Amino acid sequence: MLVSLYSGVSGLTAHQTKMDIIGNNIANVNTYGFKSSRVTFKDVYYQNLKNATEGTATVGGNNPSQRGYGVNVGTIDTMMSRSGFQTTGNGLDLAIAGEGFFQVQDKVGNKYYTRAGILSVDNYGNLVDANGNFVLGITGDPTGQVASSDKIQLVVPNITDAASSASKTILGSTITISSTDVGEDGNITINFVNGTPPTSTLSGSNLTVTFDQSGDYPTLTSLQAAIDEAIKNGGVTLPAGAINLSVEPTPANTSAAATNYVDFGATPATDRLNVTAGKNGTAGNAISIKYKEIDAPAVASAEWDGDTLVFSLVKTDTYDAAALQTLADAAGVVAGVAAGDTKDLSFTGLTTLVTGTDLAQKPIKLGGGDNTYYENIAGMLGTVKLDGGRTAAEQTVGNLSGIAIGNDGVISAYHNVFGQMTLGRVDLVTFDNPAGLEQSGNSYFIQTSASGDPRLCKPGYDGSGDIVSGSLEMSNVDLAKEFADMITTQRGFQANSRIITTSDEILQELVNLKK
Repeated sequence: MLVSLYSGVSGLTAHQTKMDIIGNNIANVNTYGFKSSRVTFKDVYYQNLKNATEGTATVGGNNPSQRGYGVNVGTIDTMMSRSGFQTTGNGLDLAIAGEGFFQVQDKVGNKYYTRAGILSVDNYGNLVDANGNFVLGITGDPTGQVASSDKIQLVVPNITDAASSASKTILGSTITISSTDVGEDGNITINFVNGTPPTSTLSGSNLTVTFDQSGDYPTLTSLQAAIDEAIKNGGVTLPAGAINLSVEPTPANTSAAATNYVDFGATPATDRLNVTAGKNGTAGNAISIKYKEIDAPAVASAEWDGDTLVFSLVKTDTYDAAALQTLADAAGVVAGVAAGDTKDLSFTGLTTLVTGTDLAQKPIKLGGGDNTYYENIAGMLGTVKLDGGRTAAEQTVGNLSGIAIGNDGVISAYHNVFGQMTLGRVDLVTFDNPAGLEQSGNSYFIQTSASGDPRLCKPGYDGSGDIVSGSLEMSNVDLAKEFADMITTQRGFQANSRIITTSDEILQELVNLKK
């Protein structure tokens, strides 16, 4: 009788334990990363009332007769099956698409493991979980680094002094225009326009510089001086100092003089007249050579009419390049043409004598004149916007935007000065026997001798799953199963309670026999 009473009590205890586990599972049906538990029972021990005997040819054998002593809880297992994901839209909510655990550490150095990737960044830049514990991995650029278990801190370098600038690639070289002083005051827009006299105006953050863009600028220094003069003449005080020009790489000198030729026969070496402007640059492209026919006894001459050199030549007289050079030089003296000026023309070639009538039939227009690089770019500066000017400033995580974590665990963010930055990596761990981990509350597991040691791994490598950003792993509790188990457990508890009640009634009858 006492055996049946004990069996009933042990049955009640075991079923109560199972009901507790079912209750905990149902309570955590909406706990992210939660892993449900199950209870298995085992019978306790047996008393042999009659031992088994072996049968012979003359005596039959007997099976053992045993009396059981109830039930105990066999195991309480953690079910490590994976569940589905819930999309949250928060880039710092992470799930693991496969095996592995996030690793976290509390303030005294205790390490825990979890599937609940509810992360955030604190004011110090630490990547922390929902309990305020440090998430572990790598700080800084993780390229080429093996998996780690260091605290992750998002570190933003401080801003250093910088002057505003803008660059343009013109004719194969890059010209950079920058302010001399550091700070945001240099972040202005400059409009380079053509005109005279050289001057400038400043309206808010818009500077207009007017200068002769077709002027003579053989060097960068001369172009710089023209711009400086225009700014000075406008009485403009720039908030971030002067405007400086630089070119990289140093351009080749592309200067060329305007030139042309005409042929008067079949032998270019002697029958060709070459005419070249006296100075490199596009100004020579406007020069023309024309001829007037005159009758003898008039004398040949030449004179400048604007950009046209007009020869008056006797129809029947003959001329070569040397003769034309003499007449052109005389015209230059009258017109005040200095040596080396554009109109200081050179006549070469033609050694064959040709008549004035022959020359009159072949006027010349010069072309192909090219300025130096700096004369060319003067007219190509156009509008440039100087930016990037700043003064030194300490930067924190608050200066970042768009913090995101990729499926490889790499943490990136955008900074308005440094652009897209790589700031760290969330690393994972795997275990030989994850079911051997011990649950410690707060959605945490801790290592045990049954689980084995944690193996560090980069997400997606060494058997671990990829990280899914913007999602959280849901609880793996199966409500339908839990409710079914609750019913059978309740019935089991109920049946065991009847054993105790019945045993009590039998004992009562035994007591009553004495009366």
